[in-house]
Amino acid sequence: MPIRKNEAIWIENRQLWRIHVQKDGRRKSFYSSIKGRKGKIACERKADAWLEEQVDFLSNPRLDELWADHLKEVKRTTSEANYIKIESIGRLYLLPELGNRRIASITIQHWQNCITAAGEKGLSKKTCENIRGTITSLYRYTRKNRVDMERPELLAIPRNAPVGERKILQPDQLKTLFRVDHITHWGKQERCFYIHAWRFIVLTGLRRGELCGLQWEDIQDNVLHIKRSISSTQKVTQGKNENAQRYIVLSSLMLAEIEAQKALLKKAGIISPWIFPSPAGSVINTNNLYNQWQSYREQHGIESSIHELRHTMISVVKSDIPEPLLKPMVGHSAAMDTGIYQHVVDGDAERASIMVDNVFQRILDL
Repeated sequence: MPIRKNEAIWIENRQLWRIHVQKDGRRKSFYSSIKGRKGKIACERKADAWLEEQVDFLSNPRLDELWADHLKEVKRTTSEANYIKIESIGRLYLLPELGNRRIASITIQHWQNCITAAGEKGLSKKTCENIRGTITSLYRYTRKNRVDMERPELLAIPRNAPVGERKILQPDQLKTLFRVDHITHWGKQERCFYIHAWRFIVLTGLRRGELCGLQWEDIQDNVLHIKRSISSTQKVTQGKNENAQRYIVLSSLMLAEIEAQKALLKKAGIISPWIFPSPAGSVINTNNLYNQWQSYREQHGIESSIHELRHTMISVVKSDIPEPLLKPMVGHSAAMDTGIYQHVVDGDAERASIMVDNVFQRILDL
């Protein structure tokens, strides 16, 4: 039991006993309105009981208590997207089953049950893998804080967990995207404000947030520098991961979409630092970009989501472009620093863009 160094004191003007105690930065006050020695003892017993709980909390907390602290570190040290993912995994799949358990009492089988239950609900293999990864991340956090948690080894992914199938645009759908720029709204045809944004994602393999974060100053000598991203909560970030910041040498098709976007903005009277702004000239709301795409694809028989536009590019060109050239273009390899900028412009990045152009020109019959 922790040793308490102070005693309860009688507060005359309030007619009660009071004691202040603290443990590892946590402070608490306790009171008793019972007069005399019995009140003093009752007050101090409350304090002693709380101090004992604090020892238990620090060495063997409940999962929900530990999880709250773990999330604070995740929020401080990782991207907003990663925080949102981990928070939802804990809230949906871990805490409902194990939140009230002391961390030292949670076995590997308990963790496995959470993953298995997710698979039985029809969740994808990728989601089950994310749950397993979150559990492993929590274990690393406990190691740093000297909390006793059994190492979550041998956690299996259910064999029947479905593998998510990406629905990329097929050649006829690609032709539709690059030839049809309107939707029907209230019985009238309207030009899609974001048509060039969607086409640009297909040609470059940009993520939605990366596209929304592009500014005109990011294009210099026909080289596009991807150096920011807009999150789903409209925050400006440095991108999904350390590989996200990169250069793309703009091909002829990419430049054509940029010029078409300039013309669209000029016709609408929009002056904005953003290449693909909202109709008001401000940064695009990423959710609005998604909703507009939903309307377009439903009217034109396209199944691909807006994220699958990026994977359309990767899938379409991967047979024609060597992996070492494709990965840097889509942000799947080591980040490029400014020290090798000239090498990027003169070498591999330019070759990759020319190859992308050739593939799409063949598919689109250009």
